[in-house]
Amino acid sequence: MHGTPAWLARMFGQVDRRDRFLVLIGALALLLGYAYSVAKVPRGVRSSLSTALHIAPLWVYGMAWLAAGVYCIAAAVTRRVNGFPIASATPTLWGSVYIIGWLHGDPGRGWVTAGIFYALAGAVYCVAGLVDPDPITSRKVADES
Repeated sequence: MHGTPAWLARMFGQVDRRDRFLVLIGALALLLGYAYSVAKVPRGVRSSLSTALHIAPLWVYGMAWLAAGVYCIAAAVTRRVNGFPIASATPTLWGSVYIIGWLHGDPGRGWVTAGIFYALAGAVYCVAGLVDPDPITSRKVADES
C-alpha cells in the first residue's frame, strides 16, 4: 500500500478473504438496517413482521442491524475482535423473528424468509471456520525463494 500512512496500512494490510467476507456481511447488515429503520418498508413486509412489531417498532430492529454491520466491518478491518459470532447471530435471530411470526399466523411467507436468513447464518458459520489460503501461499512462496 504505497502512499498510505503506516497505521492505515497496518490496519487494512492484514485483511484476508475471511475478513473481506465479513465486510460484505457487515455491508449487508447496514443495508438491512437502513431498510428497516429509515426507508419505507412495503406493507407486505410489515404484515409478515406483525408479531415482531408488537414487541418493538421496526426502527429498533433496524438499529440492531446497523450496529451489527458496523461491528462486523470494524472487526474485519481492525482485527481486534472476532466479528463472526455477531455476523452469524444477527441473521439467526432475524430468521427466528420471521419463523415465530409465521408460526403465530403472520401473513406472508415467513418460513421462506427465515430459511434465507438461516442459510446466511450457516454460510457465515462455515466461512468463520476456514483458513485463508493467501498467507499460507505467501509463506510457501517466500520459503521457496
